[in-house]
Amino acid sequence: MKKTVWIYLSCFCLLFFLFSAVYYFSYRNLELEKQLELAEYESRRKAETSEEHTQSSEESSEPESAAAAGGQEELRINDEMLYIAQSYNEADGILTETILPMPLDFLGMTREELVDYLKGNGGGKTLVSFSSARLVVRSRESVDPGNYRFLLILEEGYLKIYYSDRSDVYMETYITEDELPKDEAAVLKKGYYVKGVKELYDYLESLTS
Repeated sequence: MKKTVWIYLSCFCLLFFLFSAVYYFSYRNLELEKQLELAEYESRRKAETSEEHTQSSEESSEPESAAAAGGQEELRINDEMLYIAQSYNEADGILTETILPMPLDFLGMTREELVDYLKGNGGGKTLVSFSSARLVVRSRESVDPGNYRFLLILEEGYLKIYYSDRSDVYMETYITEDELPKDEAAVLKKGYYVKGVKELYDYLESLTS
């Protein structure tokens, strides 16, 4: 009888060990794949940026380019800009920021053209920031986390990426609070909602470039 009990107990311990090992290595491989995916994306973006910079330098060196320009070209919205939509809830005074794909209607507009467009077609939206790196527009619409895939937030001094419902961590980055501008860190302590993978990597690229 005792021998049978020991056999069952040994089998149970062996199965428990095997399942634990399989779960551990599966989880470890998943995290490694995420890190590799992020590294490959950043490497590809840096290569593209370097190539664009080289082409830009070659074009700017041509004499006719300087003559034709006649001054600095006015900044226009393009799909390389990071688009951040702010939502201000007047009831509780909470400001939520989300990273979204650049609206097609905005592409090609100057700052003045965008301001005029928002006045006539923005539904109460206002321009907050306009630069070569990012475009920030504010509205008074509430944010539903269910419409977004990720939540970026600063925790324990590091930038972490959760699924939008905070059910699980999607990725832990090595970006620290000290590496971020103070105003960016202040926003990230409350959290950024991000629409999808492309917008997520575009934002991470904007932090590391």
